[in-house]
Amino acid sequence: MIDWNSVWKLTLLASRQGSLENGYDKEEAAERYDRSEIVRQDGERRAAALEIDPSWSVLDIGAGPGTLALPLARRVRQVTAVEPSLAMVKRLEMHIAEEGISNIRILSKKWEDLSDEEVGEHDLVIASYSLSFLDMREALLKMDRLAKRQVILYWFAGVPSWERIRVDLYPRIFGREHVCHPMSDVLYNLLYSLGIYADVQVLQGTAFPREYESLEEGSQSCEGPWG
Repeated sequence: MIDWNSVWKLTLLASRQGSLENGYDKEEAAERYDRSEIVRQDGERRAAALEIDPSWSVLDIGAGPGTLALPLARRVRQVTAVEPSLAMVKRLEMHIAEEGISNIRILSKKWEDLSDEEVGEHDLVIASYSLSFLDMREALLKMDRLAKRQVILYWFAGVPSWERIRVDLYPRIFGREHVCHPMSDVLYNLLYSLGIYADVQVLQGTAFPREYESLEEGSQSCEGPWG
């Protein structure tokens, strides 16, 4: 029997060269992500497509600068935003103040380090492109425990553009192959092994091309574990 949690862990470590450093701890990386109009529009579109009730509370794991948390806060009673990067939290707080939003609670810790009591139960739990957990099994089980109605996970079914760059350039620059992060097939099988039978939907138009302002910036992205 395949241990899908181990497959996830080993593939994730290989894809990040053994480092789980959060690239968005860096101010410049968080700022670059936050100013992406493509990312903002995608968040607005995905939030608008969700079938949710105004009375609900929503937990957003890996909220970043508020890509989903901000548009969701306009539609639901309460949003709890889990975001370990202080650089991202600073931008989320800035947007909350700019928009006069009062129903977002921020927990600036890693998901793995938060107790159930600190987070509390929520009607809907979302983890949007934020599944960089070494122990995915425990991360998923905690989400399941704290979701009163539904858990929604957004993850990759194919190789995204920034990974494709590394696949193409690593052999030329570093003389070795680049290992891509674990994809949604591993995630689906892990959920299945836990007795959770996920409803899979494929989103269209979710490409996020990366634009670099200089050759140096692009080179640094190739060097780091997450960019």
